[in-house]
Amino acid sequence: SEVQRERLQSLEIFEASHNLSVADYAKLVGKSRRWITYEIQAGNLLSIHLGHRGQRVPDWQLDPIKRKLIQAVLKLVPRGIDTWRIYHALLRPYDALGKCPVIEAVDPTNLHLAARLVAAHAIETDELAEQSEASPVLARQTVERLVKTAMLVDTPEDLVAR
Repeated sequence: SEVQRERLQSLEIFEASHNLSVADYAKLVGKSRRWITYEIQAGNLLSIHLGHRGQRVPDWQLDPIKRKLIQAVLKLVPRGIDTWRIYHALLRPYDALGKCPVIEAVDPTNLHLAARLVAAHAIETDELAEQSEASPVLARQTVERLVKTAMLVDTPEDLVAR
């Protein structure tokens, strides 16, 4: 099914070689796991989560300019945004950056533009996802209201009057 395909795709991305466990990332930067976890919670480091599998840190952040980009994006987006939205926005090509993924095209001259593009796209996709998740609930509530209204209108007296 479509849901299974999406989950499998997320798992493949999550387990890609450039997405490191917190412990592996900590070793590479010479910090403790605790410090890396603090950096993630403080909004200074991007990580993606996948249920009980924990979290992974994209190794792009080992590059100073890419880390600056990600930190700028994290400051521009709302605190509770799904970090997968940011992750996907970083990999998306943008016309303003020569149709290259931001994570590849970023340099000191376009850092601020790149951060704004990624943040805007991540926020937009997060809002659209929230709306689509809310739609079935709103639809169900509307149907329930209509049924209740119909039940009130179709009382036995109304049926006799027709």
